[in-house]
Amino acid sequence: MRTYFFRPLAIVAVLAASATVHAQQVAPANRAPAASGMQFVVNLALTGGGDTIEQVEFENGHTRNVHAGGLVQVGGGIYWQAADMPIATQLTLNYHMDNISASNGTKRFDRIPLEATVFYTGLPNWRFGGGVRAALSPKYKSEVDDETDYSVKFKDTVGGIVEVGYAMQANLWLNLRYVAEK
Repeated sequence: MRTYFFRPLAIVAVLAASATVHAQQVAPANRAPAASGMQFVVNLALTGGGDTIEQVEFENGHTRNVHAGGLVQVGGGIYWQAADMPIATQLTLNYHMDNISASNGTKRFDRIPLEATVFYTGLPNWRFGGGVRAALSPKYKSEVDDETDYSVKFKDTVGGIVEVGYAMQANLWLNLRYVAEK
């Protein structure tokens, strides 16, 4: 692994087409909104997009990029559905990272997103939402044999979220979202 390109300043992370799966209770297909009250939510997301932080060249000549908007986000939190309105809110704390590993080391960009989202839940099996995301403790770390290890810390940022979700079954959501984060 050899460093080919690196931009340590002013990352713009755009998570274009990020799909997430949430474990939550939803209404049967012909009823909306979902069961009212507070519920626990767990999410797992495959993410993509964002600026290239570093392009890594392997000894065999292949290259891969570490992106600000990739690769995996996991987290959990709470979801609250109003009893008398088709409105729901969600608050989650997550871990989001993109990583390249090889036999001689790793390079990783990660942060801890805190997200607050409000959803319209008036259509059966669908929800449409928007909210804010605070990316806390963003950092890039490179640990590769025969190179100087380094770590770059970035400022915390606040960005926006737009999301649409479909209830695949009673406790499983598939979401498509866009996150703008600088």
